[in-house]
Amino acid sequence: MRLLTSCVLLLVLAAACSKDPVQDDEPDQRPDTSDMRALDMRADASVDTPDLAQDMTSQDMAKDMTSQDMAQDMRADAGPTQPEWVAPTCAPVAAASFTYSPDAGKTITPRTGTLSGQLIYTSGLITLAPNILLGTSGSTLTVSRDAGCTWQDVGMLTGLDYPALLVAGPQGRALAHAPNSPIVYRIDVTDESVTFSKTSMPEREDVLGVGTHPADPDTLYVGTVSGQIHLSTDGGQSFAPQGSPADPLNGGLAYTMKFDPSNPQHVVYGMAGAAMVTFDGGETWEKAAMASVPDGRTNVFAVSIHPTDGDVVWAMGIDIAESLLNPLPSHNGRHIYRSQDGGKTFAPVLDQREGVTLVNGPFMLADPADKEGLYFIFEACFQNYGTDIFRLSADGMLETIHHDVIQLSTIAVSPANPQLLYLGITREDRNGPGSGCGG
Repeated sequence: MRLLTSCVLLLVLAAACSKDPVQDDEPDQRPDTSDMRALDMRADASVDTPDLAQDMTSQDMAKDMTSQDMAQDMRADAGPTQPEWVAPTCAPVAAASFTYSPDAGKTITPRTGTLSGQLIYTSGLITLAPNILLGTSGSTLTVSRDAGCTWQDVGMLTGLDYPALLVAGPQGRALAHAPNSPIVYRIDVTDESVTFSKTSMPEREDVLGVGTHPADPDTLYVGTVSGQIHLSTDGGQSFAPQGSPADPLNGGLAYTMKFDPSNPQHVVYGMAGAAMVTFDGGETWEKAAMASVPDGRTNVFAVSIHPTDGDVVWAMGIDIAESLLNPLPSHNGRHIYRSQDGGKTFAPVLDQREGVTLVNGPFMLADPADKEGLYFIFEACFQNYGTDIFRLSADGMLETIHHDVIQLSTIAVSPANPQLLYLGITREDRNGPGSGCGG
């Protein structure tokens, strides 16, 4: 019986080996490999598979190499890697008018330059592109391309009656203007150069504020003292009025006009007696509700709109009814206000009080990293008072950092780290308290 079984197995194996090889164009005629494996096992036949395993490994390696090549091609198609913002590590900073604080204003990095005995208004300071900053000291335009470690003077913004303010736009575009001047500068910054040109408003009406389109660098907006918005679609070569003025009779004093960085059709105009707001580029305006009495008046000196959430608007003003009370309250009607509806309504968040001086038109900056926060500054040279850096929260909490001697005038928040503040310096006198304001 055993001999017969063995013979049958041998005959079956011989018959299987004698079949015609399977053709590639007849896949449905392939043998059932599961039956063959079972038959080989019953015949105690061993299958040698190292060559097959090696072939499979080679195929897998080829697939991996193909995937790597495709990934490299995709990276190449995506273009060069864009730089990212970094935090400066230099100390001292190679500048006289600019420096930085790594800890939200608590410590100030030393500088190689000094402004001792001088009064140079450093009014403009913006982060423009990764590791590129622009600043203005007086009429001098200054650039840093290494995240604020070194600064280079690149030209003079002539014709401006007051120190220049800066507004950042897309693709290395920035705008400069000064209060009570009809001139606007367009500034273009690349890795290699800084170029700028100036234009004047029609009828030479003084400029209160400027804005840029968040995606199109050639679409520019300018607001003038009457509350008129002017639009340019050719990079500032020409402007045309848009909508109607916020103060058509121009019967009062105007202090500021702020364009929403994320939506320049949204504008807040601060004037004597009121704040006006538009959401359609000046086609319609409405008066903000912020006074303490019905139909009351509030002089609005400064405005800051959050760069990514235009519903959040901060303002500094004087409530006229409160300021006329007798006896005067300690805050004299001076408040910092906050709006959560784009400037339609405001509520006071902070009153002037002992240790908190609210001057007309302080520097204010809505914290770009936190829509609940606002930076503002009080600085004075009398008896070398120095500077108070305030950070106000929407719930009224106030943090105060004081620095003797040095007068800080402007702040920019680093995109690399919200605790990293860039600082503009107006004056520093190291002669000690009591040496006066100098000249």
